[in-house]
Amino acid sequence: MLARSYGYWPPVEADIVKLVRNCATCAQQAKDLLCACSAVSDEKTELQSWPKPLTPRARVHADFAGLLDGNFYLVIVDAFSKWREIIQMNPITTSATIRVSSKVFAQFGNPKTLITDNDTFKGGLTKLKGEEPTAEALQAFLAAHRSTSRPSGPNHLSLAENFLGRRIRTGVGLMIPSSKDSRGRRDTKMKGQFNRHQGAKACHFDVDDAVFAKDYRQVQTIWTPGIMARRLGNVMYHVRCGNALWTRHATS
Repeated sequence: MLARSYGYWPPVEADIVKLVRNCATCAQQAKDLLCACSAVSDEKTELQSWPKPLTPRARVHADFAGLLDGNFYLVIVDAFSKWREIIQMNPITTSATIRVSSKVFAQFGNPKTLITDNDTFKGGLTKLKGEEPTAEALQAFLAAHRSTSRPSGPNHLSLAENFLGRRIRTGVGLMIPSSKDSRGRRDTKMKGQFNRHQGAKACHFDVDDAVFAKDYRQVQTIWTPGIMARRLGNVMYHVRCGNALWTRHATS
């Protein structure tokens, strides 16, 4: 899903599968997972699932993951969007956990319910760490995890879209040339509509032009004669009125 959101060619899935199969670290992790699963007893217990929350921060799960390369990690997961915060923790003391959790909650708001639940990311991080140090691999993992669309998630959107209400810009996204900024087009259109409806016209002054500027120091604003001293932008100027230098809009 992440690859399709940035580009597509007919054998894209096959090429990705081929790339993963040729990844030695990925193969090792898959082998370890298979061995671990085969050692588990066939006897199963009933599945107890949490009810699906309706909004972000309604329920948050937190637990520790590790050891991985001698480090523990505090994993905090929003149950609605599946947005994850992963923080390296050494040592994993109560005071340190409270301090780090408080920082996350200060950024995104306190959850209605906080649950301690295991949500491992060790496999994905270990696969990435084959080419990057652990700290860099963690950031790469989070960026990919948060920007990938989830067919099984709310609205089939990415974690970032469900949690933040927008997509996050990634390194892959920056590689794709974009058309002219849509917001810029909207601003240009709005500017044109305003000028047409209001009959607005361009107003330009040169240095040393004699002008009148509004004096806001008085209870009732009055126009004061002055000399144009400097142009600051398209519509902003420095106007010298007596010994004072005022900053004024072209209309004031």
